[in-house]
Amino acid sequence: MKLASPFQRRVVEVDLTKAAARLIRQIDSDVILMDLIDERFDLLEVFDGARCTLSTELLSTGVSDVISGKRIRSGISPYMLRWRQGWEIFISILKERNALSRLLINKVYWQRKSDDGRPFDAAQVEAANQTLRSMYSVMKKSLAPEQFIDYAGALSCPSKHKWQASPFHFSDDNMKFALEQLYKFHASRF
Repeated sequence: MKLASPFQRRVVEVDLTKAAARLIRQIDSDVILMDLIDERFDLLEVFDGARCTLSTELLSTGVSDVISGKRIRSGISPYMLRWRQGWEIFISILKERNALSRLLINKVYWQRKSDDGRPFDAAQVEAANQTLRSMYSVMKKSLAPEQFIDYAGALSCPSKHKWQASPFHFSDDNMKFALEQLYKFHASRF
């Protein structure tokens, strides 16, 4: 199966070719916005130690029919070790580019229920949030408090979201808030 959009193809290509470090070194932006919501995806480690993200887009290509390897579940110790290594590389690249102060983290957590009260899988939500808490804890050691967008418990998941109700699909109001915070962060730097 081919990927439906050029964006999906680029995301998969960047992951498979390990082009992220090169692209980050080329960033010339006033603000770099980072969101960890896709850290929910597992990794696939193949025989030579190479890894890729088992994203929905990658799985839709049928890759699991042609490549085998070890699945590393999101949030478990081996996954977190690899995530920390990646974070340290990312931070070192930003430091070498004098861009660490431009980084803004969209600090979101999965929600327990949709806006109409329908619950999501509680165990899945808690596991994802524990992973996010661990990651944000690591990030806090490298960043200032003002480099995090904090929703103060005001995240909401619409029951009628264009991509379906999900514990990580947030409301338009949440997106507007994030955009306002991004503008404020940018304004505080210049």
